[in-house]
Amino acid sequence: MSNKPVYKYKDYVDIDNIVINQETGYRYSLFIPFKKPVNKKYILIIMRNPSKANKSISDKTINNVLGFCHNKYGGVYMANLYPYYETKSRKLKDFVDLESYKEKMEKNSQALEGLLKNINDIIVAWGTNNAGNKYRKNYENTVKLLSDKLNEANKNVYAMRFISSKNPWHPRNWEKGFNLELYPWDK
Repeated sequence: MSNKPVYKYKDYVDIDNIVINQETGYRYSLFIPFKKPVNKKYILIIMRNPSKANKSISDKTINNVLGFCHNKYGGVYMANLYPYYETKSRKLKDFVDLESYKEKMEKNSQALEGLLKNINDIIVAWGTNNAGNKYRKNYENTVKLLSDKLNEANKNVYAMRFISSKNPWHPRNWEKGFNLELYPWDK
């Protein structure tokens, strides 16, 4: 029996209209609308990889993101550098070694391109590379490819981070009560 908490979506989330693009073991996107949207603007949050959240359960990271965004946007699109469901991102190396890696990354790229048409702003939030040196080049290439797509999309791109850091801050750290501040992301 697990002692890990099960996270539920907050009351301000329109659970009935959550849309997820997934297949077994992979999530390409997740759209979470709010019950009483403050406007018709939408934001895309790009993280490292999906952990647990789906249509019926949330997770700590998603709840932190929604807590930050729900009074600013009508809904939130979630996407990731890697579509592989894995709670421990250091295990992403298992995904990178799979025979289906290229196919899944292509699907992920297509999903991201589609999302860029529907959103107003973007927050990059994938944290630092912790999969080890062997995969550093893959990670850097993935970030570079995404950066090029974001430049082409001509959208407002931000990162939550300490100004001295080059890495965007992961949302698991966006705790309520922190003085969270967005910075323009200079890729």
